[in-house]
Amino acid sequence: LGFLLNQLSVFFFFWQIDSLQQRLQLTKLDSNRVIILDSISYAYSLSQPAKGILVAQEAADLAQKIGYTDGILKSLQFMANSYNNQGDYNKALEIFLKQLAFSEKSNNAYNMAFSLMNIGIIYTQQADYTHALPYYLKSDSIIKSNKITKLAYFSYQNLGDIYDRLNLNDSAYAYYNKAFQKANEKNDSYLIAAS
Repeated sequence: LGFLLNQLSVFFFFWQIDSLQQRLQLTKLDSNRVIILDSISYAYSLSQPAKGILVAQEAADLAQKIGYTDGILKSLQFMANSYNNQGDYNKALEIFLKQLAFSEKSNNAYNMAFSLMNIGIIYTQQADYTHALPYYLKSDSIIKSNKITKLAYFSYQNLGDIYDRLNLNDSAYAYYNKAFQKANEKNDSYLIAAS
């Protein structure tokens, strides 16, 4: 059964890529093409991250050329995720910092908070918790001041995790509890279980 499920997931992966590449051939050099390239990059990011990087770079270049800010930010995200999945944390960090600078320039609070959170995650993956914490806290501050409810759960969960890793149990518990409350508000069983 495990072999069959693995074969089905491989089939679905290649079918998805093939379908997106067919759509790409029919799409002009516009924001729709950037969106399709980003989707292809995302599909590659987990199983073939080197290809994900190349496709994300193509999407970022096109988005830059046509002045599509959201496309640039998304392309940088998928590029950084692919580097991260390859284990190249330094390159992932470099790309997320570039995304943060671009988010600040365009004054996009959601993307600033998201970039800061991802930078914190990269530091956490390298067990550099003292560098991760300020990024998580700054992200949380932006989330609160801009009422970005979509990211609040993840902010609380990340802060709970980092305080737990730093052996600051009272703070860890407080943030895990906040994450649990947000998960309950959403009635999301997966997030409730994670909390």
